[in-house]
Amino acid sequence: MGIDKKDRRLIGTWELFSGLSDEETDRLLEYLGAEERSYSAGDHIHRSGTPLEHFGFVLSGVVQVCRDEPDGTRLLMASNGPGDSFGESLCYLRVKEAPVYIVAAQDCRVLWLRMDGVIDPAGDELGREAVSRVMSCFARRALAMNDRIQVLSQRSLRKKIHTLLQQYMRRSGGSTFTIPLSRDDMAVFLGCDRSALSRELARMKEDGLIDYYRNSFKVLR
Repeated sequence: MGIDKKDRRLIGTWELFSGLSDEETDRLLEYLGAEERSYSAGDHIHRSGTPLEHFGFVLSGVVQVCRDEPDGTRLLMASNGPGDSFGESLCYLRVKEAPVYIVAAQDCRVLWLRMDGVIDPAGDELGREAVSRVMSCFARRALAMNDRIQVLSQRSLRKKIHTLLQQYMRRSGGSTFTIPLSRDDMAVFLGCDRSALSRELARMKEDGLIDYYRNSFKVLR
């Protein structure tokens, strides 16, 4: 498949392809059956109750992984922007009825890959390399889940917000950063009302903890 320079640089930030040459990247992409697809905002990329046969990597836009509680409450499991991957575990385990649905929160492009060559690897160097690199992705995913637990375990909404923003700050490498969450999505992620979130953000700004404009934030202390 043809990959432009910008997408290739982004793919190179993913553990699955980190440190590989262009030729090695192309070989691994072919081995994993890579296919790029585009979606419009609001599209359902995957519906719950069906198997997730591919795992994805976001090239542009925002992809959200969600699930619904029995009472109809929507839970935002993850909001993935460019450079983020999703669906690895469900794809690897071949879950017949995936409990989540995946939607395009914005117009987006997704690079889809298959786990067949990892579950039943070829007995050569490329097959072994694919297995090793996918295991690294699983380890990174486990760390990401720990980050979410750290946020939700905080007792107050202020501490949840502050912990979440500090995590984004560490990932960005600077005190100013953009998050791939609307206010509604951020409220769902934190398990609170949007009005309560807006009030607390305003108070944190007044108290000199943070500054923000739309989805751009700065942690001051």
